[in-house]
Amino acid sequence: MDFRKYQLLTRQQQEDLSEEDRSQVIESLSKYAERTAISSAITLSVSADRLSSSSMPEVFGEKWARSFSQIRTYLLDKYKENFSALATFATRTFDYFDIKQSIIIHEYCSSTEDDELDSNGTIDSQAEEEGLAFFAHESIWHEKTPDELHRDLPLENRPPNTDMQMMYALMWFFEAAEIHQNTPKQALDLLHEASEAYRLAHGDHDWESGINLEKKEGGEDALRSVTRKANDARHKHNRMTKQKVFDWYQDNRNNFRSQDAAAEKAAKEFSISFRTAQKHIGEAAKQIRSARTE
Repeated sequence: MDFRKYQLLTRQQQEDLSEEDRSQVIESLSKYAERTAISSAITLSVSADRLSSSSMPEVFGEKWARSFSQIRTYLLDKYKENFSALATFATRTFDYFDIKQSIIIHEYCSSTEDDELDSNGTIDSQAEEEGLAFFAHESIWHEKTPDELHRDLPLENRPPNTDMQMMYALMWFFEAAEIHQNTPKQALDLLHEASEAYRLAHGDHDWESGINLEKKEGGEDALRSVTRKANDARHKHNRMTKQKVFDWYQDNRNNFRSQDAAAEKAAKEFSISFRTAQKHIGEAAKQIRSARTE
């Protein structure tokens, strides 16, 4: 079912849709959001001269400056004259996913829960809702990046996810230093995002290193020894969040007219994407139904 047709249905008709029809609605809306997001993102171009040549800010202390200096050195050595191209691609990618997800959330939820929309009807940034570093990490690892975002850039291949996250960390660190004087609280929030992006990049680097080592040596022991820690760090948070959503939905499911309405609330409550919330809520609902029939 096309999303525009879905909008014309009554709320009861929307509630009565099958899972297949509901998936088609999301797919239709996703294609529209993707086209809009690409059109906006490809217009962005970043000059990274400030990141590459300026002295490392020390407003947060020498240790912070030293850590992010290591990131810059790594990226400059690897990308050289294409350092700005990497920054541009990273910026376009973040903008693309933020616009796409924000449109999906706003359009889909506004068609089912009009009374919960802000009075001004504005589209909130989904990245701001979920946290910049977490949003970037989940997007680049679990969603396909359109080729249009890097076709005009002098990059031979799409940069690895870990390099993208390191670039985000570096950009947010510099931005935090710039706004520190006038808006110290916002600067500290951004510093946290930079640090989180750095941490996620290191965890994913360990994971990828373990995969490559297994391919090279052909042994499961090599994979386990290198990636166990990274694997635990990567999935422990997701498992805990899933259980929290399950418990929350069991206690609050009667407060919502639909699973989608509950998913919208859960996405904000637990700082996860709307699609992730939909998945967790759907599984929780199935468990509840199964328990009733036993």
